[in-house]
Amino acid sequence: MDIGSCLARNARRHPDKWALTCEGRDYTYGEFNRLVNRLSHGLIALGLQKGQKVSLMMKNSDYFAIAFFAAAKAGAVLVPVNFRLTATEVNYILDHSDSVMVVCDAEFANLIEEARSTVPADAHVIVVGQPAIEGQR
Repeated sequence: MDIGSCLARNARRHPDKWALTCEGRDYTYGEFNRLVNRLSHGLIALGLQKGQKVSLMMKNSDYFAIAFFAAAKAGAVLVPVNFRLTATEVNYILDHSDSVMVVCDAEFANLIEEARSTVPADAHVIVVGQPAIEGQR
């Protein structure tokens, strides 16, 4: 059983039990699973296919957990990127991992933009905690 299936099973069995608490935000298994599914479907709608790589550059948070489970449910291979790295080091990881998507906290968006010179131009960068920019998906 994979990690996404474990979450789905717990959401079915215990939909109203607490799954996660972070910075004053509480999630039941049912709520958490719905958020994970929503992002997972969004990643797939953006073109993510099973086995493709998704880099995560996020601090430990509920948003990281949602992104982690969503990428796993979508069948992605997760590439964790340490947020303490320099742009050159991040560039190396993105280049050598063949990531097709990057999910990052808003505070790392500029670093990702600086580092992504080797990431394919059509690769999606999803910034968590920042309003959508007009014209971008």
